[in-house]
Amino acid sequence: MSPYPFILIIGYLIVKYFIDKENSKPVTLVEKSHNDILSSLKTKDDVIKYFGIPDSKKELNGYEEWIFLKGKTIKSNSTTESSEGYSAIGGAYLGIKNMPIAAGTIQNHGLGHTNYEMEEVSKHIKFIFQGDEVIKNESVGVDLTSYRTITTGEWEKEKKSLRSHYMKVEMENNNSSIGNKYTTIKSPINGTFYRQPGPNKHNFVNEEDLVSSGKVLCTIENTGLFYEITSPINGQIVNILAKHASKVEYDQPLFIIEKL
Repeated sequence: MSPYPFILIIGYLIVKYFIDKENSKPVTLVEKSHNDILSSLKTKDDVIKYFGIPDSKKELNGYEEWIFLKGKTIKSNSTTESSEGYSAIGGAYLGIKNMPIAAGTIQNHGLGHTNYEMEEVSKHIKFIFQGDEVIKNESVGVDLTSYRTITTGEWEKEKKSLRSHYMKVEMENNNSSIGNKYTTIKSPINGTFYRQPGPNKHNFVNEEDLVSSGKVLCTIENTGLFYEITSPINGQIVNILAKHASKVEYDQPLFIIEKL
């Protein structure tokens, strides 16, 4: 018995192992950004549902202020004095936990000296309400960004799904099969759709392939004659809408290409 089938099987299993390993790598994605979360909280009920009861409330000339405390951070204020009498003031949130409050002077290579003052500052989120509505929010030292972890394979599928979704929305907004960004390639005749130039040949194109104007995308067979369908633009294949060797009709969508 020829050893080649066993070699092919072993080769296939090795390739599959590395593909599966690559697709199983974790990818961390931002589920919702800090600003998106804050902007989604529009009423007192929204704020309470997300944060609970505020740590402090205050009336401010017809407005109401709520503060949610989220721990402590350290703020550094520095004043630099040069030998020529110039000075500069700066401050930065260091975000260092449990640092003692301190003050000191550091020499600045003979050009002057810098006074550093460290003060403890509360990390907090503040909301200002007019009636029940949020009119302003402010955060200090707090990041509400939420994350999620999925596999590389799941992310590739999700990207493809999202791309198709936004492509569909854009086309609907343009009220046309040809929008500003996407072009639909349709069948010019009835016939049989072929993605390959012949049996056991590679596909003319695959999804996500980059194509140039004039690139053959497929052939359509009608009464024994094969008609080549080419791309009218430079772009990337987003979707292939017909199956290989399936019957297609005149004006049936075959490909969607994103213009580049």
